Amino acid sequence: MARAEVAPFVRHDGTGWRVCDEGASLLGAVHEPVVVIAIAGLYRTGKSFLLNCIIGATGATPALPVGSTSESCTRGIDVCVTPTRLANGARLVLLDTEGLASMEQDEAYDAQVFALALLLSSYFVLNSMGVLDEAAIDRLYLISELSKHVCVRTDTAGAMRPAGVDGAEPNGADGAAAEADLAQFFPPLLLVLRDFVVELVSDGHAISADEYMDKALQPRPTSARRADERNRVRAAIRTLFPRRACVTLVRPAADENAVRHAASLPLSELREEFVHGMRHIQTLLLGPLGGGATGGGEDGGNGGSGNGPTAGAGSAGGAPIKSLFGQALTGAHLARLAQQYARALNTEGVVPSIRGAWEYVVADACREAKDAALRAHGARLARALDGEEPDGERGARLTEPTELLLAVAQPSGVAARATFRRAAIAGADADLTLAQLEADLLEADARAAASLTDRSRELCDAAADRLCGALEATLGEAAATAGAPPPLSLIHISEPTRRT
Repeated sequence: MARAEVAPFVRHDGTGWRVCDEGASLLGAVHEPVVVIAIAGLYRTGKSFLLNCIIGATGATPALPVGSTSESCTRGIDVCVTPTRLANGARLVLLDTEGLASMEQDEAYDAQVFALALLLSSYFVLNSMGVLDEAAIDRLYLISELSKHVCVRTDTAGAMRPAGVDGAEPNGADGAAAEADLAQFFPPLLLVLRDFVVELVSDGHAISADEYMDKALQPRPTSARRADERNRVRAAIRTLFPRRACVTLVRPAADENAVRHAASLPLSELREEFVHGMRHIQTLLLGPLGGGATGGGEDGGNGGSGNGPTAGAGSAGGAPIKSLFGQALTGAHLARLAQQYARALNTEGVVPSIRGAWEYVVADACREAKDAALRAHGARLARALDGEEPDGERGARLTEPTELLLAVAQPSGVAARATFRRAAIAGADADLTLAQLEADLLEADARAAASLTDRSRELCDAAADRLCGALEATLGEAAATAGAPPPLSLIHISEPTRRT
């Protein structure tokens, strides 16, 4: 892949969510671990432009489509598979989401796009404009709603119900517990404050962007207007994203016209402060060229929780590899995961279950791995059967096909098991599917052996007919020379013998 490739990934067709074939095929070709960076934020705030800057695809040929009008440029979720391999060996994948709070969509639609981007990413970028004030907190309300739209596992009855359903309070004890449960599966958060013009100062002292964010996320006095609602948003961010960081960016250009067309300008024509800020974001997300993070921990989705408000967010040398339950995901796994989440969103009364979706991905990957292994084994057996078929001149070697089958089937079975182990996801499902594969391999060998036996019998019959015919002709000639009557047909005499 010479340059980044972009395709529609998840769309809503008016009746429900679907994973687009173009995006699924693009990801399906990536059979290596992936780092998945997703971006979300208000519509028409330069999210696609930011992603293009991160991968250096600015100027006349951006990777992701951008626009300068009031209409949303991205619909649903687009996927961008880059040629970049990070220091941790993973392929870089970007998810560009449709802007929130547009006049074309409602809050339920926005919440589902937001949840999908979070569930599929290994690093989540939240694009916001200006300072982190009360109005900005209001715009982040979707974060406090996440426990209504995502769950970790099914309940005892088997249904995937979020907090806030069947009497559970989404913002009470049940909601807090659900958020704490989700936190271990959520990616690190990078809050990008765009067009930021104020100085970062607190009590007369300069503070970092992380400290600024942490201060803004502290609870406000309950006497303040809408304090309870806003404090729930703050608490949700602190709980769901223990690994978080904040960066600020100035306007990309000073001239208003240049700002509107910043996406088409090379970095050399953008403000130096903006370019410097983008370099910092690149380091946080992609890491230095010489090193990088290796991905998540075994007990959660994308690594363990940090020990402070910003611990782990970009501090390990870049975004982690996307993983679930200790298993690194490939592009093909990511496409399957999206399909399962989309199915859940399309089912009334059901929300995506992280564990349920993962179990589906594991089972599907194991099934496909078994099918691929069996196809390869069958093809090897077929080639052996076709390539070693005896002919009329080799009648003396009729015992060799069965021996040949044994010689081919054994190494072919070893290769089939290796094919399965490479493609399957390790675990109990893989062990069970491998046992099924073993039985299917034996069955395939038996069918091939039976086919060889039938073919060998047919060849033996044909060879015997030729020999008997030749002997009959010789005896007939001898009898004619001696004036004796012709002998009985040896072919008819030998027929019952050959069939017993």
